Amino acid sequence: GTSEFDLSSSGLASARYINIIDDGDGVANTPDAGFDLDAIEALDIVPVELNLFTAEVIENDVHLTWATATEKNNRGFEIERRSSEVGDQKSEIGWATLGFIKGNGTTTESHFYTYNDMDVQPGIYQYRLKQMDFNGSYEYSDIREAEVTSAGEFSLEQNYPNPFNPSTKIEYTVSRRTLVVLKVYNILGKEIATLVNGQKEAGNYRVNFDAENLPCGVYFYKIEAGSYSNVRKMLFLK
Repeated sequence: GTSEFDLSSSGLASARYINIIDDGDGVANTPDAGFDLDAIEALDIVPVELNLFTAEVIENDVHLTWATATEKNNRGFEIERRSSEVGDQKSEIGWATLGFIKGNGTTTESHFYTYNDMDVQPGIYQYRLKQMDFNGSYEYSDIREAEVTSAGEFSLEQNYPNPFNPSTKIEYTVSRRTLVVLKVYNILGKEIATLVNGQKEAGNYRVNFDAENLPCGVYFYKIEAGSYSNVRKMLFLK
């Protein structure tokens, strides 16, 4: 015959052994008798011991870190997230799986794990781990909450001073990590200088533009950051 273990999410608390008998008639028979796995010391199933689980917000990313003291039969961890607007922590509504991190099977050594939830929209979120065994059983961790705040809208400020001689400062704001390109053009539309060209985290920035070797006159500076674009005018006087 075959055997099946029906494990609850909490491990052994309500586990039950069911003996399925095949007597050759093609019909599986299950006798009424059963017994608790708690009484079977030989199985000696030790749950994964989680001794650390944190959620840290850095800009628009949430960095999850957790550690195990011991592991047995650990296939790995599913990372789940939902908005805190769901309310009741005991509710199963709204959870979505973000990814999977492979476990270390059976070990008595400590192991550290990390998962980065990138480019999260502003809001308050709940995270939990679904620890899964190779036999299909699983157990949830406690919930950790993380709040992602906005650095403000994309913006391009007027340079200061303006008019200027020979240098001026240009400030801009990035509301999320994105590729930022900031260039200066003359009045004919010819590119004069590239002040910024690279990935920027959410935040406020300031760059310097030096026109010492350029003729005086009107110049334009243009920013492109994701779908955001803006142009401003500045005046160089000697």
